[in-house]
Amino acid sequence: MSNFTAEEIGRILMVKHTIKKNLEEFLLTIQKLGKNCENQVFVSGGCTASLLQGESPKDYDVYFKSKSAADAVIELYTNDPAYTNEVAVYEEKYRDVQIGQMVITENAVTLKNQLQLIRLHYGTPEGIRKTFDFIHCLPYYDPQDDRFYISRVQYDCCVNKTLKVNNYSYLTTWREERFKKRGYKYE
Repeated sequence: MSNFTAEEIGRILMVKHTIKKNLEEFLLTIQKLGKNCENQVFVSGGCTASLLQGESPKDYDVYFKSKSAADAVIELYTNDPAYTNEVAVYEEKYRDVQIGQMVITENAVTLKNQLQLIRLHYGTPEGIRKTFDFIHCLPYYDPQDDRFYISRVQYDCCVNKTLKVNNYSYLTTWREERFKKRGYKYE
């Protein structure tokens, strides 16, 4: 963290605390699965940029380090009656599959507490993040080691609303336009 000022470190720690707080109940719930699933998740995506900008994130993208953890947790939230009521309901245009009151898309299951369980990609944080389109989406929190990972470039992109491409293969016009509408600009 030597690349950061004391004020920036404070902001980063606030982001870590907020993400960690939003994960607490979820981690306790999936711990009940007894498959070490609570150590098989990390949070990444646009929530860091939103938090650093003083905004409420639309959601917190929860990624899984293994397919077995993803399958077990998603099975819990989509099939166990004690937990299916935790799945959010969104507008029809965002819904790919609806089972009762659950929102299930090809990519994710979204919970009422704003956690979005990503089911399309799973693996190491380094591997998953290679599929991200923009640099400002790369910071991540790993509850297994209780560490928040962010570089100077990622931080600057987040706070300055700078669009810097991470992987052109995954860049889509609709995502680019969505960020531009929120004030993001290319350097």
